[in-house]
Amino acid sequence: MATVIAGMTTLLDGFVADARGSVGRLYPDLAALRGTAYMNTAVEETRAVLMGRRTFEIGDPDSYVGNYEFQVPIFVLTHHPPERPPKQDERLAFTLVTDGVDSAIAQASAPPATRRCRWSEAQARFSSCCVPDSSTSFESTSCP
Repeated sequence: MATVIAGMTTLLDGFVADARGSVGRLYPDLAALRGTAYMNTAVEETRAVLMGRRTFEIGDPDSYVGNYEFQVPIFVLTHHPPERPPKQDERLAFTLVTDGVDSAIAQASAPPATRRCRWSEAQARFSSCCVPDSSTSFESTSCP
C-alpha cells in the first residue's frame, strides 16, 4: 500500500503565493533548509512527487534535474502539457498526467508497494479527492 502525503507551506499569516505566483517569501533561505533532519527524512522517504502545473512552472522546469530536493519520478497534473518535455535523467523523470487527480495518484503510487508519494501543491485538491488503497496524510509547514 502506498502512502500519499499531501503538503503545502504557508506563512503564519496565510500567505502562499503573491499575485505573480511567486513563493519567494516562503523560502527566504532554501539553502538553510537543505541538510536539516526534516528535509533529509522527507527526501529519503519520498519515492515520487505529484505536483500541479503551477508548481511545475514556478521556475524553469529544466532546472529540476540535479537541483530539486526530490530527485525522484515527478508526476505533473495538468490540462496543458508543455510543447517540449523538460530535461530528465536516470533519477528524475517527468510524467505529464492529463486525465485527472485519481489517475495521477494511481500512477505516482504504483509499485513498489512501499512508495511514498509527496504531493507538493495539494490542500484544496487533496481534500476533494479519493485515494483508494493508500494511507493518506496531510502535512502543513509554517514559516515565520
